[in-house]
Amino acid sequence: MNINSQFYITNYTGKEPLDLMTKPVSFTESNQIADYNRFIEAVSTIYASQNATGGIPVFWTQRNTSTDPIDGIKYTYSPSDKSTLQALQPKESYYFILRDPSYVPLKVPTVGGSLPGFPEEDMLPIVKTPNSPVTLTAVSGNKYLCSIKIDELQSYSTYEYKVNSIFANWPITVSPESGILKPSGKNTSIDLSIIFCGSTGLCPSGTMGLIDYSIDNNLTNVISNSIPESMRTTLQIAVSPVSYSGIEILSDQFTVECKDCLPKIKIDIPSEPVTLNKEHGHCYDLVANLNGLVPYKEYSYVFASTSANWPAVITPISGIYRSSKNTGIIRSRLSFCPSVSVCASGTDGLIDYDLNSYYPLFDTSCGKFVTLELTMSAIDGSMSESISDKATIYCVDCFEYPVKNINITNS
Repeated sequence: MNINSQFYITNYTGKEPLDLMTKPVSFTESNQIADYNRFIEAVSTIYASQNATGGIPVFWTQRNTSTDPIDGIKYTYSPSDKSTLQALQPKESYYFILRDPSYVPLKVPTVGGSLPGFPEEDMLPIVKTPNSPVTLTAVSGNKYLCSIKIDELQSYSTYEYKVNSIFANWPITVSPESGILKPSGKNTSIDLSIIFCGSTGLCPSGTMGLIDYSIDNNLTNVISNSIPESMRTTLQIAVSPVSYSGIEILSDQFTVECKDCLPKIKIDIPSEPVTLNKEHGHCYDLVANLNGLVPYKEYSYVFASTSANWPAVITPISGIYRSSKNTGIIRSRLSFCPSVSVCASGTDGLIDYDLNSYYPLFDTSCGKFVTLELTMSAIDGSMSESISDKATIYCVDCFEYPVKNINITNS
């Protein structure tokens, strides 16, 4: 407990009485002895509350004169043996008068420690943060849950805390961003959820828990919506006492990084092979179901073959997609070409293929095939690129009219 002005009323918060006439025998540490001596030196008078007989016990100090060979006359202060108040009692209220305001703030020594609910204002909380840096990946996801440990709190006292953003180059939410603590003991913890937003559009200004950030690609002071090469945030926890006068305590800074941790659009296309024959024809409707879109954001998409042994055309093969919901559907049609000459190079929607690489499969028993995938990305660069699983479509005699085989010979 501290005396914060020259004329001050407060309770004595020690668990045991504080002897004003003689230094307590339990004070053996040098800091305890120094605090006690400074307290006696600084106090002019202490008034207790009125007792049962109507009297008011009073403690005061008297000036003593001594001679120092270097400094000359020296004045010290000691308890007056005529004082009627000779000890401070736990929980009791007293009126302190200091000799001079220069002693403020003055620590009142406590015997046996402080009583619960009566804080020691010089006892500072210790905030323990996670080991830094913490790295999030595609496996861990974009959410980090951590527990911030706080020690050396005053029991039953009230504190407020706040998570401060030191640096962030991507929108990140912290929950809870601030709050109130009232521990029943010396220790407590704060459970935090730190989330890297899936895109800038998912966390607009005003989002609950959104911390200050500035997107700076490659730390070149070029601000945009594009995903930085290294997404990260550096945070710091501030803890301040509310129920008593004390200083704000700042934790060590800690950093959370995101390396390919952002959620991506889920693209669902048929993963089981599809076989076309005369009954089905040589066309197949590709349907891609989308999840995880940001409403009203524009995305570019493109179908591309990863392997193919025959020319085929996809209509449309690419385009711009925009949905008012977080789900959507892209529809395209794949058509096997009746011959290589019909779908010459430059044909709209023609996918990449290689006859030579797959000529052992080029017969009516194995059929023609295309393996392809769908790629999507936000036009503004604010989301990671998403690629679907591969879809394979076979054409086994899928034309209603015969297609002339092409003999391929090695030169």
